[in-house]
Amino acid sequence: MSEKLPEYVRRQGGVGLIEVLVTLIVLSIGLLGFASLQVRSVQMNQSAMSRTQAINAAYDIVDRVMVNKSAAALNTYAIAIGAAPPSMPTTIDSPTTRAQADLNEWFQQVQQLPSGDASLTIVGANEQLEVIVCWDDERGQGEASSAGNCGADGLTFFRFLADI
Repeated sequence: MSEKLPEYVRRQGGVGLIEVLVTLIVLSIGLLGFASLQVRSVQMNQSAMSRTQAINAAYDIVDRVMVNKSAAALNTYAIAIGAAPPSMPTTIDSPTTRAQADLNEWFQQVQQLPSGDASLTIVGANEQLEVIVCWDDERGQGEASSAGNCGADGLTFFRFLADI
């Protein structure tokens, strides 16, 4: 027993090749957009992590200087961009050696950043501490420095001025 199908069903021959190609193109564009979104998300997360590390390092050294104000008064904490940090003292028995240990430990934090560098400057009559932390944030869109801030053009920097 054969059943008679309506005319429109008998004429339908299947999906055309052009329809399949258009579907693949639309799907491919969507997947490329999604992949681009993922890549940009990873870049921004890495940039945010670097900025957070720089800010935490700046606050850390300000706290260390505020605890050791007698060494800050002697300008022991001052260090320029590109300068080598002091070596770790064998004993910490004075405000000066505490400052050397603080700078050594702090620079280890700063150097965790990509191309990380920093400077500390006592401003005024030992009233303020200027902290500049520099790093290479090629993935993000941070504030690019001029050669005056970080010793090299294009590095991102965080500048913090704290009363001590």
